[in-house]
Amino acid sequence: MAGHDPRAIVLGDFNGDGNPDLIVGDGDGSLIEFLGDGTGQLVPFGEIAHFGSVVSIAMGDFNHDGRLDLAVSDPRAGSVTVLLGAGNGSFQQAWSFSLPMRGIDFHVAAADFNQDGMLDLAVTNDDDASYEVMLGNGNGTFTYAPALSNVMDPNAHCPA
Repeated sequence: MAGHDPRAIVLGDFNGDGNPDLIVGDGDGSLIEFLGDGTGQLVPFGEIAHFGSVVSIAMGDFNHDGRLDLAVSDPRAGSVTVLLGAGNGSFQQAWSFSLPMRGIDFHVAAADFNQDGMLDLAVTNDDDASYEVMLGNGNGTFTYAPALSNVMDPNAHCPA
Protein backbone atom coordinates (compact mmCIF):
# COMPACT_ATOMS: atom_id res chain seq x y z
CA MET A 1 0.00 0.00 0.00
CA ALA A 2 1.36 3.42 -1.00
CA GLY A 3 -0.21 5.32 1.88
CA HIS A 4 -3.39 7.32 2.31
CA ASP A 5 -2.13 10.67 1.00
CA PRO A 6 0.79 10.16 -1.44
CA ARG A 7 2.58 13.46 -2.08
CA ALA A 8 5.98 12.62 -3.58
CA ILE A 9 7.55 9.82 -5.58
CA VAL A 10 11.07 8.93 -6.74
CA LEU A 11 12.27 6.10 -8.94
CA GLY A 12 15.74 4.55 -8.79
CA ASP A 13 17.66 1.35 -8.15
CA PHE A 14 17.85 1.60 -4.36
CA ASN A 15 18.89 -2.01 -3.66
CA GLY A 16 21.50 -2.40 -6.40
CA ASP A 17 19.86 -5.28 -8.30
CA GLY A 18 19.55 -3.39 -11.60
CA ASN A 19 15.76 -3.10 -11.38
CA PRO A 20 13.96 0.21 -10.82
CA ASP A 21 12.48 0.64 -7.34
CA LEU A 22 9.94 3.16 -6.11
CA ILE A 23 9.76 5.32 -2.98
CA VAL A 24 6.52 7.11 -2.09
CA GLY A 25 6.29 9.93 0.46
CA ASP A 26 2.94 10.25 2.18
CA GLY A 27 1.29 13.27 3.79
CA ASP A 28 1.16 11.30 7.06
CA GLY A 29 4.98 11.19 7.11
CA SER A 30 5.51 7.64 5.85
CA LEU A 31 8.31 6.97 3.40
CA ILE A 32 7.39 3.66 1.76
CA GLU A 33 9.62 1.65 -0.56
CA PHE A 34 8.62 -0.82 -3.26
CA LEU A 35 11.28 -2.98 -4.92
CA GLY A 36 11.10 -3.79 -8.61
CA ASP A 37 11.32 -7.53 -9.30
CA GLY A 38 12.46 -7.25 -12.93
CA THR A 39 9.10 -8.29 -14.37
CA GLY A 40 7.37 -4.93 -13.96
CA GLN A 41 5.96 -5.82 -10.56
CA LEU A 42 6.68 -3.87 -7.38
CA VAL A 43 7.11 -5.77 -4.13
CA PRO A 44 6.44 -3.84 -0.90
CA PHE A 45 9.70 -3.41 1.06
CA GLY A 46 8.03 -1.41 3.82
CA GLU A 47 8.37 1.90 5.57
CA ILE A 48 11.99 3.03 5.46
CA ALA A 49 11.54 6.22 7.51
CA HIS A 50 8.81 8.27 9.15
CA PHE A 51 8.55 12.05 9.31
CA GLY A 52 5.95 14.56 10.43
CA SER A 53 4.86 14.87 6.80
CA VAL A 54 6.41 14.36 3.36
CA VAL A 55 5.87 16.86 0.57
CA SER A 56 8.89 16.43 -1.69
CA ILE A 57 11.79 14.02 -2.23
CA ALA A 58 15.02 14.67 -4.10
CA MET A 59 17.31 11.81 -5.05
CA GLY A 60 21.00 11.60 -5.88
CA ASP A 61 24.37 10.38 -4.66
CA PHE A 62 25.01 13.08 -2.06
CA ASN A 63 28.07 11.45 -0.46
CA HIS A 64 29.85 10.05 -3.54
CA ASP A 65 29.64 6.38 -2.50
CA GLY A 66 27.84 5.20 -5.66
CA ARG A 67 24.53 4.65 -3.83
CA LEU A 68 21.36 6.68 -4.18
CA ASP A 69 20.50 8.97 -1.27
CA LEU A 70 17.36 10.96 -0.49
CA ALA A 71 16.53 14.47 0.70
CA VAL A 72 13.03 14.64 2.19
CA SER A 73 11.10 17.87 2.76
CA ASP A 74 9.01 17.72 5.95
CA PRO A 75 6.98 20.94 6.42
CA ARG A 76 5.43 19.77 9.69
CA ALA A 77 8.90 19.49 11.27
CA GLY A 78 10.17 22.46 9.26
CA SER A 79 13.18 20.61 7.88
CA VAL A 80 14.80 18.74 5.03
CA THR A 81 16.35 15.45 6.11
CA VAL A 82 19.10 13.65 4.18
CA LEU A 83 18.93 9.85 4.19
CA LEU A 84 22.02 8.01 2.97
CA GLY A 85 21.38 4.83 1.00
CA ALA A 86 23.09 1.61 2.05
CA GLY A 87 22.71 0.08 -1.42
CA ASN A 88 20.47 -2.75 -0.18
CA GLY A 89 17.21 -0.77 -0.08
CA SER A 90 17.73 0.61 3.42
CA PHE A 91 18.61 4.16 4.41
CA GLN A 92 20.17 5.87 7.40
CA GLN A 93 19.34 9.40 8.54
CA ALA A 94 22.50 11.46 8.17
CA TRP A 95 21.79 15.17 8.40
CA SER A 96 19.03 17.76 8.29
CA PHE A 97 18.60 21.49 7.90
CA SER A 98 15.76 23.87 8.71
CA LEU A 99 13.27 25.10 6.17
CA PRO A 100 12.73 28.89 6.00
CA MET A 101 9.24 28.66 7.54
CA ARG A 102 7.37 25.91 9.38
CA GLY A 103 4.09 24.62 8.02
CA ILE A 104 4.62 25.73 4.41
CA ASP A 105 5.11 23.12 1.69
CA PHE A 106 8.68 23.44 0.44
CA HIS A 107 9.86 21.37 -2.51
CA VAL A 108 13.41 20.15 -2.92
CA ALA A 109 15.37 19.31 -6.09
CA ALA A 110 18.93 18.06 -6.63
CA ALA A 111 21.38 19.25 -9.28
CA ASP A 112 24.98 20.48 -9.49
CA PHE A 113 24.22 24.22 -9.49
CA ASN A 114 27.80 25.46 -9.10
CA GLN A 115 29.40 22.82 -11.38
CA ASP A 116 31.84 21.50 -8.79
CA GLY A 117 30.94 17.82 -9.30
CA MET A 118 28.85 17.61 -6.11
CA LEU A 119 25.05 17.54 -6.02
CA ASP A 120 23.40 20.57 -4.46
CA LEU A 121 19.82 21.14 -3.31
CA ALA A 122 17.33 23.84 -4.25
CA VAL A 123 14.44 24.52 -1.88
CA THR A 124 11.36 26.46 -3.01
CA ASN A 125 7.66 26.86 -2.28
CA ASP A 126 4.49 27.71 -4.19
CA ASP A 127 3.83 30.96 -2.29
CA ASP A 128 6.44 33.32 -3.74
CA ALA A 129 9.47 33.47 -6.04
CA SER A 130 11.91 32.63 -3.24
CA TYR A 131 14.35 29.79 -3.55
CA GLU A 132 17.36 28.73 -1.56
CA VAL A 133 20.37 26.82 -2.75
CA MET A 134 22.24 24.49 -0.43
CA LEU A 135 25.66 23.54 -1.83
CA GLY A 136 26.69 19.92 -1.43
CA ASN A 137 29.82 19.24 0.59
CA GLY A 138 30.24 15.78 -0.96
CA ASN A 139 29.64 13.93 2.32
CA GLY A 140 25.84 14.15 2.59
CA THR A 141 25.82 17.60 4.22
CA PHE A 142 25.05 20.95 2.62
CA THR A 143 25.97 24.61 3.14
CA TYR A 144 23.59 27.52 2.53
CA ALA A 145 24.62 29.61 -0.51
CA PRO A 146 23.11 33.11 -0.19
CA ALA A 147 24.77 34.31 -3.42
CA LEU A 148 22.92 31.63 -5.43
CA SER A 149 19.61 32.07 -3.59
CA ASN A 150 16.71 34.44 -4.11
CA VAL A 151 15.07 34.98 -0.75
CA MET A 152 12.24 37.52 -0.43
CA ASP A 153 12.73 37.84 3.33
CA PRO A 154 16.47 38.08 4.13
CA ASN A 155 15.76 36.91 7.70
CA ALA A 156 14.31 33.59 6.49
CA HIS A 157 17.07 31.28 5.30
CA CYS A 158 18.30 27.74 5.77
CA PRO A 159 21.08 27.74 8.37
CA ALA A 160 24.39 26.30 7.31
